[in-house]
Amino acid sequence: MSSNPLRDFSLVGLALQFGGAVVITGFITAALVSLSLGRDVLRARLLVAEGVIGGLGVMTAATLLRTIASHLAADLEAIRRGYGNGLKSYRRLVYAHIAPSKLQTKLHNYFSPEEIAAIQMKVQEHPDLLAHWREHVLANLQEIRSSRR
Repeated sequence: MSSNPLRDFSLVGLALQFGGAVVITGFITAALVSLSLGRDVLRARLLVAEGVIGGLGVMTAATLLRTIASHLAADLEAIRRGYGNGLKSYRRLVYAHIAPSKLQTKLHNYFSPEEIAAIQMKVQEHPDLLAHWREHVLANLQEIRSSRR
């Protein structure tokens, strides 16, 4: 794994989704084995329910991880296409009217106007950075500013 937690969200998310499916399948298999050994149906139903709840919890976490990675990648693509200034204006508008309880989530899932401006400045100096950042998504303003590629 890399030092950047956002970089591997998509791969980790995919692995977690697969793991969630394996958990569900494992509990269903355990329930079938339980039934074949003559245990009661209630125990088998509880095993299936436990597996589905646990597996879906893992799969939900995976979906959130992959969503964050795709949002940041979409931001980078918009900047690459020249829509960075519009994206900054839009984010300022949204952040000015969003409930304070939701602001931190938005700032975590999307680049802030300051981060977008820093990305634009870095890309002017080093145009090849966008291609690199699409593969290795940045986590915060400090990483953007310190990027040396």
